[in-house]
Amino acid sequence: MEIPDGFIHHWIGAELIPNAKVGAVEKALEDYDHYAQIYSPDLKLASAKKIGPRNYDVRLITERVEGLLHFAFDMHSRVNFRQVAGDSLIESRSYMIRESDSGHAPYTDLMPEGSDHGILWRLNSYWRLRQAGTSVYAECQAISLSRRPLFGTLTQVKNRARESLAFTLQKTAVASGVSQSDR
Repeated sequence: MEIPDGFIHHWIGAELIPNAKVGAVEKALEDYDHYAQIYSPDLKLASAKKIGPRNYDVRLITERVEGLLHFAFDMHSRVNFRQVAGDSLIESRSYMIRESDSGHAPYTDLMPEGSDHGILWRLNSYWRLRQAGTSVYAECQAISLSRRPLFGTLTQVKNRARESLAFTLQKTAVASGVSQSDR
């Protein structure tokens, strides 16, 4: 699909979480009060307002340092948890992402949408959790939209996306009660 002046990043990652139950993984993914500890150091703030039985309006503030560059985003998403054919599905769709001009706390310099550096315009994630014996199969797809990467930076962008998805899966497994030695 062509996106004028844009680039779609689509990544899929999976993790088999041993000695876990789907409910424990769901609980970790719904524990917004502890997201800043779970997904540290990149996640600086998380808050959620319940808007339905298993639906949330979520705000996340992230900060990432890569060499001399600092990136910080204030992201707002709607998240829905549901069951389909024995699988637990969690869908998160961003509806507003604003970038900090400086990339540093206290993030009071948020730029208007569409007038930023174009690093992250939208981010959707889709989780599938399935019990597999005494383990949980956790799959996460992340689809983001950004400006086309600058010439020569595509590899860095791809590596960042892959590392971020792996980090999220690993931290979710740990938050689900699985120690690193069990993995």
